[in-house]
Amino acid sequence: MSSIQPWLWPAGGLCGAWLLASCGSLESYLEGVKDPLSSTTTPGERPSLDTGPTDDTGTDRPTDTDRPTDTGAPGTTAPGTTAPGTTPGTTTAPGTTPGTTTAPGTTPGTTTAPGTGTTGTTQPPVVLQLSSIEPDFGTNAGGKEVLLTGTFDMNTEVWFAGSQATILSSTGAELRVATPSNAGTGWVDVEVRSGAQSVTLASGYQYWLDESGMTGVVGEISYIDQVGGYWSGGASDFAYGTFAFSTGSAWELWQDYAPAFGSCAFDHALTAPGRLDTGATSLQFSSSAGPSFTLPDATAQLGALWFGSSSLPTSGVVPNTIYDLDPVLGGPDWPGFGLSTAVQIGAPFTVVGLDAPQAPNTDRQIDLTWTGAGGDYVVIWILRQYQGVFGAWHDDGIVTCAVPDTGAFSIPAQTWPGWYANDFLHIQVGRVVTDAQVLPHNDSTSNVAGVIWVYGGAYTIF
Repeated sequence: MSSIQPWLWPAGGLCGAWLLASCGSLESYLEGVKDPLSSTTTPGERPSLDTGPTDDTGTDRPTDTDRPTDTGAPGTTAPGTTAPGTTPGTTTAPGTTPGTTTAPGTTPGTTTAPGTGTTGTTQPPVVLQLSSIEPDFGTNAGGKEVLLTGTFDMNTEVWFAGSQATILSSTGAELRVATPSNAGTGWVDVEVRSGAQSVTLASGYQYWLDESGMTGVVGEISYIDQVGGYWSGGASDFAYGTFAFSTGSAWELWQDYAPAFGSCAFDHALTAPGRLDTGATSLQFSSSAGPSFTLPDATAQLGALWFGSSSLPTSGVVPNTIYDLDPVLGGPDWPGFGLSTAVQIGAPFTVVGLDAPQAPNTDRQIDLTWTGAGGDYVVIWILRQYQGVFGAWHDDGIVTCAVPDTGAFSIPAQTWPGWYANDFLHIQVGRVVTDAQVLPHNDSTSNVAGVIWVYGGAYTIF
């Protein structure tokens, strides 16, 4: 009976409680059962396991001796045998390649440091460096965009004089930031921080007093077209100029000509603002058209009165030309910036009557008419001279005006404190063009006038 598996026998024998009624007692049933190992069967007896009943097709089922020996647990594969769907001789973890031991999510046979992406290595921390700041100047109102170069990580902070800047963009080698405001002016330290690291560039940035909306550059670059056939040495063109960086003010060139716009004055006082010393010995102006000129930095006299201003070559100062100011190479505390479209000289024009072969006559009210338009305004300068007993000419006062560029203007008679016949008037009418440019160091505005003048003369009459 050892060859019969236990599962073939229901609990309580072949006749459980539900069969007892038909089978009788277990003992009476077993008495009629032949020994299972016997090769013959008594009619009505249970067949032995050696022959077994036929299946539904009439084919004998394999005997127990024909089946493979079953030494494993039910539903498993005995050691040394092949599990269905695997390669003989291997032990395979589900979802892996036979013959390898693989940690989930990694490449077989490698060991990777977390977060590095480099097999078996760990990246060292970034060592902060601060190499340069460009530009290294700006208004103390803050908000200026500057570029820092060096070595940075994504957690780097930037501080100006103890105030944190706003990071606009960041890479490992560059930081763009907006500067914070600062109560004072002058050079301050710039610091970069990340974690426990800190690097400082001493005196790395220069704050300038904010002068937004004020004038920070004053001057005049003029080309004079001398006309008329009445000059003893003949008519000849010439140029002059004056230019200076200044303290913030509301100054405009026309204020050197009149106390109020649209008016005239006799011997009007100059009103030019204070000058800033750049430390430069000269200023270089250049144009895309080719002409250029050099001007001494901030000649002593600012404004329209060209006597005493710097004489310039007419080959360099040319009508219908726009000039840039090249970067100013000044002292160590002066930011070396330039200005595009720093000054513009307009087109030539005509003042009616001044270009005659003989000097015209004029009475005390001087009526002037000119051609063209397009200037920001027009300035007028008239020097009166009288002739002494020995024939020399002597200055006798100046009348100046600042008026709209409408093509005509009459100088009121009462502008002159006195009037005499046979005096000579040097008459200049200038069309002014100004190009206001914001200065990068303090946000003030340039107010340099480019003036194209017509220069003629007339004799006085009663």
